[in-house]
Amino acid sequence: MIGSKDRARAATYTQLAAMERAGLSLLKAIDHVCKQGGAGAVLLRPLAADLHRGQSFPEAIQAAPGFSPLEVAVLSAGSTAGSMPECFQQLAKTYERRAAVKMAILGKLAYPTLLLHLAILLPNLSVIVTDGLLAYGLAIAVPFGVIYGVIIGGVMGAKILRTSSPALLDRILLSIPLVGAVARKSSLAYGFGALSLLYNNGVPVLTALETAATVTPNSVVAGVFQRCADSLRQDGSTVSAALSQESHNLPSWAVELLSTGSVTGQLDEMLKNVTQRLDEEAEAGVTRLVMVLGGVVFAFAAMAVAYKVISFFSGYADMINGLSK
Repeated sequence: MIGSKDRARAATYTQLAAMERAGLSLLKAIDHVCKQGGAGAVLLRPLAADLHRGQSFPEAIQAAPGFSPLEVAVLSAGSTAGSMPECFQQLAKTYERRAAVKMAILGKLAYPTLLLHLAILLPNLSVIVTDGLLAYGLAIAVPFGVIYGVIIGGVMGAKILRTSSPALLDRILLSIPLVGAVARKSSLAYGFGALSLLYNNGVPVLTALETAATVTPNSVVAGVFQRCADSLRQDGSTVSAALSQESHNLPSWAVELLSTGSVTGQLDEMLKNVTQRLDEEAEAGVTRLVMVLGGVVFAFAAMAVAYKVISFFSGYADMINGLSK
């Protein structure tokens, strides 16, 4: 199910945060989750095994499979700073937000999907009366075959490109009207969310930017964070100065907020605000996309119904004319 992995990961981190706050040691909290089974146990068992062998937490989580670079960086910093409960809770919120965004997108796409199916099913209902169920099945099989063929072909093509040339696929995605805007905003939100989380937990800015580039879904958008990291490494500039050099790839309001945060010493808050606003703009973009798709499907359905009605009355008129001769 869409978002189920994110919700499971959020539940695991919520449990760990609660047990840490209740006074359990980190190892006991991890062992308790492992005993429960489920997705959390699958994630934590390799980590628990290394901790039982005497490795430090930063060493163990670096070697453990299943953890993203974002999780490794945040939890390593939290272990060093002694703020593990807070890090667990922040990661839980991050994964809850990702699951909510995915479900919101799925919910918004449900209407045009339903409308598209009805546009094929309803206009052909008269075929059942005139020619029977078999003819009706054949009548709807062709449009459904074309639609699902295009979808399956697109998914398979995207998977091939994702493996062979991910940058090309990401550029194509960003060039599609409406879809590209949503993909750009959501990827920026993902990257800034990671940067905010890392920065707030004391991860060095350079490492935070590089990690944000690693976890950003779209490789073209990820280049924004990587170039900022390169600028910091080479020129020693500030985060806001480095991001301002990417003003052609970022919304102007985001650059202004980050500049203000850098001057006032509230960069952590501004990063949160930028992430939240980008999420909102991405969701608004999905809403616009759904409205356009709904309009296109509705127009298609209206034309299909009109064609059926005109065909019926045209055939009826031809029959009357034939009888009158």
